[in-house]
Amino acid sequence: MGDGIRVYQTGHFFGLISAINPHQNKTVKLYKNGTPTRFGNSVSSVIKLSSDQEVNKTFTAEAGLTFLSIDAYLDTPLDDKSSIQFSARSSINNAFITPTYLQYYDRAFQETEITENSTNIIKTEEDFKFSDISFRWLYQLSEKDILRINYFYITNDLEFTANEFNLNNIYVRRSTLAQKNLGMGAFYKRNWSEKFTSSFQLYHTNYNLTSSNENNLNNEEVNQENKLNENSFKINSVYKFHSNFQLQAGYEFTSTNIKDGQAYGEITEDNIHSEKLNTNSLFSSVKYTSQSKNTVAEVGIRANYFNKFDLFLAEPRISFNQKFLKDFSVIALGELKSQYTTQIVDFQNDFLGIENRKWQLADQENIPVLKSKQFSLGVHYQKNKWLASIESYIKRVNGITSQSQGFQNQYEYARIIGDYEAKGIDFLIRKKINRFNTRLSYSITDNNYYFEDLSANAIPNNFEITNSFTVATSYSYKDFEISSGLTWRSGKPFTPISETGLTNNQFDYEATNSSNLKDYFRVDISASQKFKIQKKLQAYAGISIWNILDHENIINAYYQQDDNNQIYLVEQKALGLTPNFVFRVKF
Repeated sequence: MGDGIRVYQTGHFFGLISAINPHQNKTVKLYKNGTPTRFGNSVSSVIKLSSDQEVNKTFTAEAGLTFLSIDAYLDTPLDDKSSIQFSARSSINNAFITPTYLQYYDRAFQETEITENSTNIIKTEEDFKFSDISFRWLYQLSEKDILRINYFYITNDLEFTANEFNLNNIYVRRSTLAQKNLGMGAFYKRNWSEKFTSSFQLYHTNYNLTSSNENNLNNEEVNQENKLNENSFKINSVYKFHSNFQLQAGYEFTSTNIKDGQAYGEITEDNIHSEKLNTNSLFSSVKYTSQSKNTVAEVGIRANYFNKFDLFLAEPRISFNQKFLKDFSVIALGELKSQYTTQIVDFQNDFLGIENRKWQLADQENIPVLKSKQFSLGVHYQKNKWLASIESYIKRVNGITSQSQGFQNQYEYARIIGDYEAKGIDFLIRKKINRFNTRLSYSITDNNYYFEDLSANAIPNNFEITNSFTVATSYSYKDFEISSGLTWRSGKPFTPISETGLTNNQFDYEATNSSNLKDYFRVDISASQKFKIQKKLQAYAGISIWNILDHENIINAYYQQDDNNQIYLVEQKALGLTPNFVFRVKF
């Protein structure tokens, strides 16, 4: 969430680049477990993005250029009581093409009609671009009152034209794809006293995915759309009724409407499937902090009522942190959560071979309200620039649909409902020695599906990474910094086919996810330098190389048949050796 507004499109280049401009966000908080009760509609982690919450008194501006995009950022006071932030970013491939763009382009569109043309295609033209803008206005109404207005707009646009030679004639196929996410909101906060504050937030967000595929050979035009509109308001109050205790309570109302349609020709109301869901939520929590700060505990509950289903869900959550032996701390986290929006993957009706994840609302029949429960326990050690931690966890999510899991094997056409359970242990060690900073992490996970309609008792999760290891180190001297990192992880599960290949004209698969892709391995390096151009003009230059060893990493694989009914294995690759450059100036 960005400043309290839910973001439904978080990536450019179909998920390869973050669509969130990092220069406008001052703080980022990740809640993997023990999520505060004020956050709902999520069974996974919650990322809270916040811009600066104080009125800026000085003018600041930045502009930057990379091998993928150009951006600008402005933060300036309007008067003593208000200031505005504005940021904008746009891809640069319409002006010139860089090696970095080509690598991302090949990665995003590999094994699709855009890069894998048939023999009849004699000419193609592609136009892809992305952009995002964001705006924030802060107004200090009084010493006790502050008002914030936010706006953002994220877009990806693709146009593809292919000239095809067929029956001694040239036919044209034109296709377009657009992803857009707009959000706007208002936030008001009042400090009634040192002990009591209250806030009110209102936001609107909408996500639009539209595509069109024209083929004048058959005189056909196929259109698809997936549109989400959401309105929400939230009231939240915090009361410190004791030096050690704090009470938080509030109410949130959210109305979500999703329309999904596909048609040959113009999409009309007859071709659109529409769902709407209103959710009322009450949330409250009590936080205890000891005088010594060695004990911090928070217990709360979120109560959700889904009017359409007459469904009530209570979600207790707990967070406990206890320091002991001066440098150690034990952390216990637990929560129940729910989610009523989910993304469905339909490979049979995708666009140009590009996977489209479409938002859908729960209907309690084909798509249930997701429910999750998890618990984690960890021990941390911190002393003399050492940080070490070990954390174990278990998580169960009920009500997942096979359509949302991206099966590309014998269950690609299945429409079944089940659960998944993940268990694991995470290790982390970090040490700073003089100008060196080193970080090492390792995770081991066991993640399985459970579908009652399938014969197998447990199926390895499509996204399971059993082992993952990362080590990174950096060296800094004055305004110069160089860093490198190594990432290794075991390959994702994969379903091979038998030696027979086909049975009854269908792929004869072995046990689901009974094999694994090759291990993933990557080494990255980067270097940066800050310097002054003039007294009030600073600059930053950096270069990075992703996968410097150009190791071939297979991240997905599935089977297809060609025009001669020959079976072949499609292997989708991660980015190869990819350089990038950044140059920024700050006023």
